[in-house]
Amino acid sequence: MGSNSCGPELLEQYRLDEQEFEFELRIQPILKKM
Repeated sequence: MGSNSCGPELLEQYRLDEQEFEFELRIQPILKKM
């Protein structure tokens, strides 16, 4: 993460400067047969 609190400033091409945005995360279990 380049928040400049711990490391260099994030390059402009990787910044997300939007005030509002949507984020979706999907987690699915991986079942292993025994």
